[in-house]
Amino acid sequence: MKKKLIILPIFCLMLSTAQAADWLSRFRIESQETAVYRPSQIHIPEAEVFDETPVEDYNSAVTLNNQAIDALNSRNYTEAANLLRRAVALAPDADGFRKNYIIALNKAEQYDELLKQCEIHLGRDKNDDRTAYLIGLTYLNYYKNYQKAADYFSYAINLEPNDSNYVIALVNALENTKQYGDSVFEILKKHEKSFKEAYPYYLLGMRYLDKENYTKAIRAFRAAKQYDDKGYTYHAYVRAAYYGGYMRGLEKEAELTIKQFPSDQNIDSTKRIYKSLKETEYNFTEHITLKISGASSLEELNFNVRPIKDFYEHQQVTLLSTEIISKGKKQEVQPKTNSDGSLNINVPKSMWSTEVVLELKYKIKSKALCGVYFNGGEEPDIESLKKDENLSYNDKRLSKLADYIDNLYLEDSENYDFQEIFAAKAATAIAKGLKYKENGIDHPVSWALDNLNKCDCTEYSRLLVALCLKKDIPARLATGFLIRRELVDQATSIGHEWCEIYVGGKGWTPVDATLQSTMHRAYFRNILNDQIFFEYPNEHEKTRIGVDYVARNSDITVSIENSYKISNWK
Repeated sequence: MKKKLIILPIFCLMLSTAQAADWLSRFRIESQETAVYRPSQIHIPEAEVFDETPVEDYNSAVTLNNQAIDALNSRNYTEAANLLRRAVALAPDADGFRKNYIIALNKAEQYDELLKQCEIHLGRDKNDDRTAYLIGLTYLNYYKNYQKAADYFSYAINLEPNDSNYVIALVNALENTKQYGDSVFEILKKHEKSFKEAYPYYLLGMRYLDKENYTKAIRAFRAAKQYDDKGYTYHAYVRAAYYGGYMRGLEKEAELTIKQFPSDQNIDSTKRIYKSLKETEYNFTEHITLKISGASSLEELNFNVRPIKDFYEHQQVTLLSTEIISKGKKQEVQPKTNSDGSLNINVPKSMWSTEVVLELKYKIKSKALCGVYFNGGEEPDIESLKKDENLSYNDKRLSKLADYIDNLYLEDSENYDFQEIFAAKAATAIAKGLKYKENGIDHPVSWALDNLNKCDCTEYSRLLVALCLKKDIPARLATGFLIRRELVDQATSIGHEWCEIYVGGKGWTPVDATLQSTMHRAYFRNILNDQIFFEYPNEHEKTRIGVDYVARNSDITVSIENSYKISNWK
C-alpha cells in the first residue's frame, strides 16, 4: 500500500506535465498545412511512325469510318468500336480514324484499349490537351487512380490553362486523394479569372469558407451567382454571409433565395438563417418549481423574481400572466413590483404543498440587431469586472493562454477594432479548445481549464470574459435563453450565456464563444431573434430567482428548479 501511495502521485505529476506541454495547442485557430501536390512527369510514348496507307486500304477505312459514325449515331457503340478498329488497322497513319476510334471506345467503355489508343495519339500529338484530359478522366472515373488522373489533368492545364473543365477535374482528383487540401485551394485561386461557370467559383468559395475567410468566400459566391440558374451558389452566399456575421441586408437576400430556388437541397439551412433574422413573435413560459420538505410548518411563502424585460430594440416583452400551480390546481396571482423592478409574488396559503410552481407567461417580440453596440460612452471600470471570483483571474494559465491567442492569426479581421480582433480570436480558440458537454453546474474558469472536455456555455463564456480582461478589454457575462428548433414546444431547464466586450467609443457588443464552433461569427457583434436576454448577472447582489419564507420549524428545506418553453415561434 505504501508503494502505491508513493507511485500514484508521481504518475499523476508526470501526466499533468505532459498535458501542460500540449494543452495550448488545442486552442490553435490556424488551419493545419497539408501536403503540396506536385505533378509527376507523365509517360508519353515516342511518336509511332506508320507507312503511308495505300489508296485502296484508305478508301476501305473511309467506308468503315462512315459505317461507324452511323453506328455511333444509333448508339451502337460496341459495333462502332469494332468498325473503327478495322479502319485504324487499315490506315494507322490517319489520325482522324484513331480520334473517332477513341470516341467509340469511350462510349463503349472499353477502357484498356481506350488508354492504349489515347497514348498512341498523344505520342503523335503531344499538344492535344483533349486527349490528355480524356486519359485523366479514365483514370479518375474507371481505374480510381486519382494521382495519375491528377497528373494528366495538370498536363492538359499546362496546354490549355483557360479551360475550367480541366481545373475542376484536377480539383476532383486531388480531393479524392484526401491529401492535397491546400493545393486544391491554390489551384482554384490561380485559375479564378478563367472561370466562366458557377461550379469552380462555388468550390473556391467553399474553400474560403473552410478557412473562415468570409469576405473572399462571399466574393467567390457572388461571382458564381452570375452563372448559376440552379440556385446552389445563392444558398451558399447566404451561408457565407451568415457565418461571417455580415447580416445587413441578409434577411431580404435569404427571403428572395428561398422564393427563387425552393428546390435546392440547402433550402432548410437558408430557411433557418432567415428565421433567425426576421422580426418575429413568440410565447415564452417560465416555470419556477419549489420542492419543500416540511411544508406543514410554513407561515409565509413568497417568490422574488426579476422578470424578463425589454432589451433595446431587440426584444419587447409583455408579461401575460402570473399563476401558481399546486395540488393539481392553478390560481392566478397579482405580483407586487419592488423598487428595484423585481416582482414579489405571494403564494396563497391554500396553495402551500410539497411542490409549488410559479408559471410566468410572456409574449416576446424579437428583432435581430446586426453590428450592434449597446450603451456607448464612458468606459466601464475594468478593475471591478475582474473581481468576479468565478473568473479565476489569478490563475497563471490565463495569462499564458491570452498571450498565446493574441499571437494567433485571424482571417478576415480587417473590419474589426483591436478589442474585437482579440475577442474574435479568443472566441474561435475557445470553440476549438473546449468540448461542449452540458454539466448543469456553475463552474469557475480554473475548473474549465482542468476539464476541457466537459464545458458548457457558462464555462465557454466565462473563459472568454477572463481572457479579454487579461488583455485589459472590458468584458461581462450576459444570461438568457437560446431558442433551438428541436426544443420548441418542449420544456427545458437549459438556459444560455454569452458575453459582451466593450469597444472604446462605441459601447458593448455581443460575442458568443459557444456558438462559434457551429455558427462561426453569426453571433459576433450580432444578437439574433433566437436569443432572449435576461440580465447581466453581476449587476445584482441577489440571483434573478429567489424565495422568501417564514416557518415555525427550522428543519424546513426548500430547493428551486426552473424550466422554459417556447411556443408559437413562427
